Parts: sequence; structure tokens; C-alpha cells
Amino acid sequence: MKRCAFSLLLILNVLIVYSNHFHNDFQFDDTNAIPNNPAIRQSSTIFRAFADPKLFSAAPTQRTYRPLTTASLALDYWIAGGFDVFFFHLSTFIWFSLQLVLMFLLFENLMDRADPHPSNFWTALAAAALFGMHPVNAETVNFIIQRSEVYNALGCVAGLWLFVRYSSQRRFGWYLIPVALAILAKPPALVFPLLLFAYVLLFETPKMSGPRRWKSAALAAMPSLALACAAAILLKRMQPRSWNPGTVSAGAYRLTQPLAVLHYFKSFFLPTGLNVDAGWHYAAPASLPAIAGYLFVLGMVAAAIAAARSHTGKPIAFGLAWFLIALLPTSLMPLGDITNDHRMFFAFVGLTLAVFWTLRLALFHATARLTHRDAWVHVSLAALVVVLILAAEGTRMRNRVWLTHRSLWSDSVAKNPRNDRALSNYGSMLYEEGDYETAFRYWERALAINPAFARARSNLVLAAARLHRTDLMDRYLLSMVRLYPSNPLVYSTYADWLASVGRFTEAVSLLDQAQQLDPQSEEIRQMRIGVLTRRDAADRILLFRILDADHNASLSPGEIVAAPAALLSLDRNGDGELTPEECGASFGDVSHLTPSALKAARVNFMRANPLLWALDSDHDGVISAAEIHNADKQLQQLDRNRDGSVESPETVPGYVYGAALRLMKRLDWNRNGRIDAEELNSEALRGLFATADLDKDGNISLGELTNDLFYRADRDRNGVVTRDELAAALREFEAALHRSPSGIEQ
Repeated sequence: MKRCAFSLLLILNVLIVYSNHFHNDFQFDDTNAIPNNPAIRQSSTIFRAFADPKLFSAAPTQRTYRPLTTASLALDYWIAGGFDVFFFHLSTFIWFSLQLVLMFLLFENLMDRADPHPSNFWTALAAAALFGMHPVNAETVNFIIQRSEVYNALGCVAGLWLFVRYSSQRRFGWYLIPVALAILAKPPALVFPLLLFAYVLLFETPKMSGPRRWKSAALAAMPSLALACAAAILLKRMQPRSWNPGTVSAGAYRLTQPLAVLHYFKSFFLPTGLNVDAGWHYAAPASLPAIAGYLFVLGMVAAAIAAARSHTGKPIAFGLAWFLIALLPTSLMPLGDITNDHRMFFAFVGLTLAVFWTLRLALFHATARLTHRDAWVHVSLAALVVVLILAAEGTRMRNRVWLTHRSLWSDSVAKNPRNDRALSNYGSMLYEEGDYETAFRYWERALAINPAFARARSNLVLAAARLHRTDLMDRYLLSMVRLYPSNPLVYSTYADWLASVGRFTEAVSLLDQAQQLDPQSEEIRQMRIGVLTRRDAADRILLFRILDADHNASLSPGEIVAAPAALLSLDRNGDGELTPEECGASFGDVSHLTPSALKAARVNFMRANPLLWALDSDHDGVISAAEIHNADKQLQQLDRNRDGSVESPETVPGYVYGAALRLMKRLDWNRNGRIDAEELNSEALRGLFATADLDKDGNISLGELTNDLFYRADRDRNGVVTRDELAAALREFEAALHRSPSGIEQ
């Protein structure tokens, strides 16, 4: 009962410390793994995650096999009924609380094995309390996707506690269950056999001689080693090939890790400089910082060995061993980030044990096992209270830092203003808030630090566009193409901007290059279709381009009045008339055509283009001088909606416009004059209309639908749509409609 009561008190105090973190936003890697990940929205992911590693993240390079973590996130979404961040934080905190209780019980057991005394209860409780309130651990508890670190620590602590507490049940292997679950949450739990080996070697074989002692410890760890080997094989086979750790140099990474270990150790006692993205660089192998790291790790190993020689020092040896072993996976496996604050979470379990047992031994030595010098005991208790209060306040401060994107990245930039990625991320946050000018400055700083930073360069393009700095667009985009000639994203980004300013030919050329680099990219294919659609909507025929002086895909009343003068600019031979060829027609080699056949071809070209057909009022295949003079009156006949202007859709044949009207009627269920996103309720329909939304407002107007239908029908891109071509295009729409849900109104 005593342990239950104080366990609840421990959890209550830690809950108070973390009470201001439950509404902190999804941050950093959370975004692709949770809110932007469609798999999290599906309850089936709770089970499918164990068979499909691609469900972990929406970003292919971040996909890795952590099925238990993915399943837990999908379960949280199902319980919350959405992305209510409170439930995701609550879930993590519950498991964190359970870990603290098991740490308390495990620590007490280990301490009693080394030196039984009633004070071990309070020492273990204080150790668990400090771990729960330590500011460093706030970097893990607040980082939702890194709950996998909590699962790692919890699984290993639970497995070891079951092994220690229920020794008679070891043969059944119950202690391996939480370990297996921890490994499925994140690979670092694979080190459990080493932790178990260290425990048995230190605590259960002290009376055995050399070889027998090591053999006994190895045999005890053998079942867990078999589990770890099987799990490692599974993890390797399930790991997606698209995963990219982002390592620049594996050798330099590993040689810098001893310095990282020294940093982690320092952070336990002085947790300053906590940062979501520290931005460390590789240390030169022979530099003083690197040498300090090597010497520190050797000193830690020596300290653990020295502590193991004494029976009362075994918890220190085990704690230091845990600290080093828990850091082995991230030290040996090259990753993109040299350090990460959440990596300390698992390792600090052991370091907490070692530090508190060291303090307990020091206090016992100074007070003759608490029987003398009460002042020392009182001062120690007062110091503990002060440390816990300071730790609690530090944790609450870190919780506030993790509240929003702005607070998190402004903190990161303030602590390391030379971190290009932090500068870029802070700029992205400012851009999302609409502060384009400031975002531009932060991205410029990031690019100045790292000229090869592609994302900062592409972000500068976005900001320059928002700020109407067209003078910078070509410069940045061309530099991106020169720096990354094999990256299709660079070409598509450049093409998107070129299309936005009407430079369609250049945009299509760049998208063709992007398609060659990535032939399977559906996104690039759809972008190319979209650019061509926008080009055809504005430049359906040469004549429309000439009349549309402001290039807004609409002939205004003023442009209609000015039509006669504009038409004369097409008269290449100066005869005062316009032939179909002068209006954009191309009949190829006409030498084999009879005069009547050529005239019929010219008339058919005019008839297929309402704009030309209206101007050629006598329908003889030529726009005469008189017809040019009356062009404004003839063009007004095309104004179907009588708004005084001739829109691009009104220049398509009437049968195309009529087909678009019928399609609009079938799809516009709510009769609001447009096709809304919810009315495209199937993948087939969404794919079919992916390029129709020219103004990107989320809706498809009648004009946009008409343009899209014309573009799809005009397969030979001659600016003419025959009835047969239209029928073929309509069959595509019919097929998509039949594949859509039965609820669609036909």
C-alpha cells in the first residue's frame, strides 16, 4: 500500500509539472507522421501498421518500420475522433507515468540487492521523481512522434523489472513481452540483451569465478538475444528502401559521437541549450573537443569497472553501463542529426540510477549510515527539494517553448543563429502566418550559411513571388537548376512559376525534363497537364491571343471595340483580308488538294472555331476587309451570358459548351453554380478534374469545366474540337462517373 500511495503521489506531481503541455501543437517530424499522414485517419492502421511500414509517414524518406508507434497514433486518432492533440499527449503521458512507477520499483530492488536499507525506498522514489521532472525529458514527452523513446525505455525497464522481481517465472519468458513491444516501437530497444547481461553479471554472479561468471550471465541473456536477433532480421526486411537518414559522412558521424555522449552527460546536471534542432557539425577527429569526447567515454568505462569492484557500487556500474549501452544504437548507426535531445531519454534511466546511488553512498559515508549528523540529512533533503523545484520549472518552461511552431523555432534560432535548418523552418512558420518579408530575410540567412540548401532556395522563390520580386525569381530558380540538375523537384518548381506568369512554353519544357528524371511521377504529369490546360485556356487560337491584349483569357468591351485594328496585325501579306493560315491554321502540304478541297478545309477550320466563324460572317473561309471592319459587332454575338465580355469558354464550339453545361448540371448537386470539393467524392472524379481548377480556389466553375473539356477533347492540339473528339472525351467522364459512389446524382 505504501508503494502504491507514493507511486500515485509521484504521478500526481509529475502531472502538475506537465499540466501545461497537453495542448502543445504537432511539431517538426510530427507533421508528416500524424496530421499529414492519411494512414493515421484509418482505424485499420492499428493492425495494418505491423505489415506495412509505409504507413509510418507521409514522407517517403522518413518511412521506417515502427509499427507499434504507428498503431498507437492511429488508436489515439480513433479515440479522439480526429487530430485533437490533447489525446495524443495524454496517451504518451500515461505510458510515461507507468515507466516512472516501474523505474521506482526497479531502482529500489537494485539498491536493496547492493545495500539493503529503509532509505532505499526514498532514494528510488527521489530518483524517479527527478527523472519525471527533468527538463531534458520534456523534449521527448512533448515530441509526439518520439513517444517511441518512451516505449523503448518503458519496455526495457518493465522487462528487467519482471526478470528481477519474478525470478521463478523466467523460464516462461514473460519478461520478453514488453521488450518485444519496445523493439516494435523503435529499434534501440534491441540493446536489452546487453542490459540484462550487465545486470546478471553485476548482481547475480558475484560469488562465481571469472569464466563461470561470464558464462552464467551470457546464458541468462541468451533468450533475449535470440529475440533481439529475430527482431533485427524482421526490422531489416521491413525497412522501406525510401528511408534516408540524411547522413553526410558515416565515419565523421561516429567519431563525433563520443563528444555527443559528453554533451548528454553534461545536460543531466546542467540542461542548458535544449533545442529541437541543435544543428551540430562534425568534429575534426584530432580536435580538442573530439579528444575530450574520447577521453570522457574511456573515463566512463573505467568508472563503471571501478564501481563494479565494490558490492555497494554495483548500481553505479549498472547505471553507467545502461547510459552507454542505450546510446550505442544512435552512436553506431549514422543519422542525419549528430545529436538529438530526445536520445537522452532512454539513456538517462541508467544515469539517474548511478547519480542517485552515488549521492546516497556519499550521504551514508558522511552520516555513518544516517545515524549521525542530522544536519547533513536535512541539508540533503532541502537540496533535493530545491533541485526538484528547479527541474519542474525548467520542464514547464520547455513545455511553453513547445506550444506553437513560432515559440519552438524562435527558441531554436535564438540558441543557434547559425543553424541553417532552424532558420529555414522559422522562415516557413513566418511565411504561413503571412509575414513574407521577414520569412524572406530568414531564408536569405539560411542560404548565406549553406549555399547548397535547396529548400531555403526554393522557399526564397515562394517569398519573392509573394513579394512580387520577379527580378529575383529567374535568378534563384536558374541557380537551383545549375546546383541540382538531377532533381526533378527543382524543374517542377521553376515550371510552376513560369506558368504563373504566362511563360507556358518554357514551363512545359522544364516539366518535360522533370518527367525524364522521374518518369513515374504522377504529380509532375498532372502539373504538365495543368500547364497545358492553362495555356490552352488563354491561348486557344492565335486570333484570340491577338485580340486579348491584357492576356486575361477574356475579351473586354474595350478589346472588342479595338478588334478591327488588332486583326489587321495578322494580315501578313497586307491584302486587307485574313486567311485561316494567317489565323493559325496549318494544313500541311496542300499541293495535292484541289481548290475546292482546300476551300472546304478552310471553311471547316473556321466553322470549328466560333470566334473565327463569327468573324467570317459569310462563311466563305476568309475574313474579308468588310468583316474585319465589323468585327466588334460580330464578336458581341459570342457573349452568351450577356455580360459585355467574351470569355475564353465562350470561344469554344456551342456543342462543347452545351456538353459542359450538362456535365455541370449532373455534378453540381447543391445547385450553387460550381462543382465543390465534396461533390468530387471519388478518386476517379478527383483524378479526372485534377487540372480543371485553374484559379486553385477549390471549386470548378462552368468556365473552368468548359476549358478542361475542350482541352481533353483537342487531342491533336490544333485548336479545333470535332464532334468525334468531344464524344471520346465525354466517354472518359462517363467512365469516371460510373466508378464514383452510388450516391452521385446522375
